[in-house]
Amino acid sequence: MKRNTLRKLVFLFFLIASVAAQAQEFTVDGVIYCIDNSEEVWINGYTEDIPQHLIIPEIVNNGDASYHVTAINAGSFENCKELVSITIPNNIIELEGYTFEDCINLSSVTLPDKLIKIHGGAFMNCKNLTSITIPSSVTEIGTEAFWGTGLTSINIPNNVSSIIPGAFSGCRKLETIMVESGNKVYDSRNNCNAIIETESNKLITGCQNTIIPNGVTCIEQYAFCDCSNLNRIIIPSSVNNIMFAAFFNCYGLTSIQVESGNKVYDSRNNCNAIIETKTSSLILGCPTTIIPNSVKNIGTYAFANYSDITSISIPNSVKLIYYSAFSGCRSLQSIVLPQNLGLIANSAFTGCSGIKDVYCYAEDAPQTNITFYNHAFSESSYTEARLHVPASSIEKYRNASVWNEFKEIVALTDNDPTPTGVKHIHSDNMINKRYYSLDGKNYTKPQRGLNIIHQSNGTNKKLIMK
Repeated sequence: MKRNTLRKLVFLFFLIASVAAQAQEFTVDGVIYCIDNSEEVWINGYTEDIPQHLIIPEIVNNGDASYHVTAINAGSFENCKELVSITIPNNIIELEGYTFEDCINLSSVTLPDKLIKIHGGAFMNCKNLTSITIPSSVTEIGTEAFWGTGLTSINIPNNVSSIIPGAFSGCRKLETIMVESGNKVYDSRNNCNAIIETESNKLITGCQNTIIPNGVTCIEQYAFCDCSNLNRIIIPSSVNNIMFAAFFNCYGLTSIQVESGNKVYDSRNNCNAIIETKTSSLILGCPTTIIPNSVKNIGTYAFANYSDITSISIPNSVKLIYYSAFSGCRSLQSIVLPQNLGLIANSAFTGCSGIKDVYCYAEDAPQTNITFYNHAFSESSYTEARLHVPASSIEKYRNASVWNEFKEIVALTDNDPTPTGVKHIHSDNMINKRYYSLDGKNYTKPQRGLNIIHQSNGTNKKLIMK
């Protein structure tokens, strides 16, 4: 997820305004201090002379004058690649936004015992920061505070009463999460390896070892974002709200299941996906997903960034493909689009640089809600991929926005792949054989009657069991 640009601009605005208002600065050990009054200074930046291992003093001297260090301004150490370790003095009670953002070599941080707030983006993208002790004095942790760090474990102290969604998202190596038992706002019930808001039963943050407890009703926005080592998800029957991008960029997923009895979501026909039951919208899939021939919509980011998906065949029931549904599937070579498809949103297939063939069975070219800078396909697709359409519709596609940008448009033939409703997502990493009934139901072994066998080389064959 990209940082909240507006929030950062606000921080920088106040930073610039503050600098303008201060007339006197001095530098000690590569740290730039601004005089606030006769007794206090705050930190406003650094120079190239900053040491790798920095201990910020509680009192800093400038000539004959001594000052208490009371604040570190927003973004003061941003992109400081020299910094390896830092100790922050007890005078500091708040870490402002993006203070240490992109300090990619920062691996050791000692926070002050009196710290109360860690604001948004404070340690964003500190990739070498694998552990940190949050002081018991802390009450608030802002959004993106630890986004993209190398943290492997998190311990939330008792006094923390506000954790903004996304605070620990993007921590790809995160294995364990624990909220101390005395916390009155959050918990990690049943050792679930997650942060849950106790009163609302909302899961705020998860990790690769999270087991979502039955009783959780909501999975918060970005709760598992960038959790690339998450392999399996089981959604309990109690969950009635999965918020936007809750599982974005979990590209290690191979197994997705919604427990029976859930009134909002399902994984019909053991499809390895999360489907919103009322709308028949597939909101999350993975490389082993079998899209049921009852799904009407493919949701935003549903299959985004799965690098091992090589082909997609979407069943005839699908009418809408939403924004970035398959974006970033860089190994994708073949796409089969159904005859009932009415709309492909912008960026649906952007970042899919390997596309060679697009087979579209719709008689009328599906609409595309593009912007001047954002198309449904990548530029390379228009120049390198071949678009196959019904012979009677070639001129329609040549005159339709977006579709007319394909350099080569040809007629479909009887030998081209079709939307069968059986084989939909193919990956070279899938198991060797999978067995299906005619309605797409998955079996672990052949059943009596007609079976369809899907093999890992992308071919299907029929098998009759007596």
